Amino acid sequence: MKRLSEDSYDRVVTKFAGKNFLKRAEDERRLFAATVSGYGCEIAGFALSRALLSASLYGVKVNEASACLTFPEGTEESFMREFVKELAAASVRHDVKISGIDVRLTDSSEPAVTVTAGGEASARRDKIKSLKKDIKSNAKNYHILLCGNIAIEKTVSLRREMAEELEKMYPLHFLDEKELEEQLYVTEGGCKAASAFLEIGEAAGYALPIGDGGVFEALRQLGLSLNCGLCAHLPDIFVSPLTVEICETTDISPYEVPGGGACVAVTDEPEKVLAVCEVNGVSARVIGNLTEGTARAVINGDEKRFLDKRK
Repeated sequence: MKRLSEDSYDRVVTKFAGKNFLKRAEDERRLFAATVSGYGCEIAGFALSRALLSASLYGVKVNEASACLTFPEGTEESFMREFVKELAAASVRHDVKISGIDVRLTDSSEPAVTVTAGGEASARRDKIKSLKKDIKSNAKNYHILLCGNIAIEKTVSLRREMAEELEKMYPLHFLDEKELEEQLYVTEGGCKAASAFLEIGEAAGYALPIGDGGVFEALRQLGLSLNCGLCAHLPDIFVSPLTVEICETTDISPYEVPGGGACVAVTDEPEKVLAVCEVNGVSARVIGNLTEGTARAVINGDEKRFLDKRK
């Protein structure tokens, strides 16, 4: 891996402050990192939001972050600038300071953005281990909640990549990208979802962000992490109409594509969590419950799908 030439590097980004950022994090701070790859500049915002959401689920309020952007050899500088601009815009939306940005050229086949976010350590993080034991011991009393809209990241990316094709198939008001991006920003970690979970506190129970594997993989990981079973109901997992149409057009499952900005959580106080999410403008709903044993399944009518392993 090699860095851009110094002249080109200075024209694209500010000097990298990552070393100082990491040093400050050694004491009472905690770091959360997220990497997203793809050809659209929107992945820069996705990476920041994922890191922020991961932090908030541990009760950590992020106030500073650094980023590393990698591009294939020969990438045009104007193209790289778009990613930096998107990251800057996302940091303003989330009121997070970007301490440094490092841009590198690699032998990779596509761009990638890694964001490392830091914030003050919280008591909630230290309680997670004991909380997981309590949940396992009383699994039948815990409900599973989906907070945020699934597959919005993928929907935004495909909406841009397939703009010409989609605009021939659907009316423009249905493809309103501004409305779509507003959905994305509502579910982004550093925005309303993170604020909601910081406010909920211990009542939030245990939660995991939805990542590249989609909501099915997040549910599987939830069961593995808690060492218990679960039962989720597919009809209760809301998918936006635009996401449904785009996924059908591309023959992909909305339940198995990147879902940054949303999370699955378990709590024995679902009413409290739902109320706080509503006040913060975050869509949330109960989609199932934990069970004893290790069977993890998604039910759709008479059909049952077991989440044994990631495909």
